[in-house]
Amino acid sequence: MVDKLEWYLENPQIERPDNRLVYSLLFDRKYAGFVHEFNDKCLNTLGHYLDEVDSAGSRSVWVYMPLGKDSYDDAEDLPQWVFDDFVTWIYLRHDMKPDEFSICKRIPDPGLGIVLPEDFELLEKGGLPDGFIRTQ
Repeated sequence: MVDKLEWYLENPQIERPDNRLVYSLLFDRKYAGFVHEFNDKCLNTLGHYLDEVDSAGSRSVWVYMPLGKDSYDDAEDLPQWVFDDFVTWIYLRHDMKPDEFSICKRIPDPGLGIVLPEDFELLEKGGLPDGFIRTQ
């Protein structure tokens, strides 16, 4: 048996086609401090950090970056093990689970405005997704 928090791949680089956006962290904007803490306590020692690239409503998108880099072009896919460790770290440190946040997902970057597939379904039903502004 191996303690999951102590096991990780040395170099989890996965080549991606130019047309696919990087896998990122979509997280509750209200708890951005948790991401900053995770950067300081865990990721910086591994040579990476999560960089906030967009916010809308209660949602924020964070990309996985090597230390010293600040261009979106340098962003890497958020490894599944980093996401899993983040969720475990929040539970151990703050006694909170992913379903207690408005959102906590590892997904391809949803783009500007943070529009998700389920938002289109809600719009079709006459609802207003998080971060959207009704114009009429």
